[in-house]
Amino acid sequence: MDRIDMYVTVPRPAAREMVSCAGKKNTGHIRDEVGRAITFRAERKGCHEESRKAESLRDYLVHNGFTDDSVHMLSSAAESLLLSGRSMTKVSTIARTIADLDARHQVDVSHLAEALSYRRVQEI
Repeated sequence: MDRIDMYVTVPRPAAREMVSCAGKKNTGHIRDEVGRAITFRAERKGCHEESRKAESLRDYLVHNGFTDDSVHMLSSAAESLLLSGRSMTKVSTIARTIADLDARHQVDVSHLAEALSYRRVQEI
């Protein structure tokens, strides 16, 4: 398979948790976080919104602030998980988005690990 589908397990909340919303994030709060991430991404990229289609994966990683450790981790994960080039690109795009949500210019191994955790492991 040469794509990544994101899978997120969401546990069923207890009834008392659904009734009591104290301290929980509401839709407006989440919308504000996403808005800040979009603004951060636009400022990080500046006005040079280059086409990723023309870039190699290595160029994309360098241009988008992947640390040497995160590049090494992606390479290792690709070998051990048998990721295709397309899957590597999608995982790196998700990792970049996670870093944007954290307002980080660099994508480190924690962002990449989180992105990889959203892959559904295929049984062999």
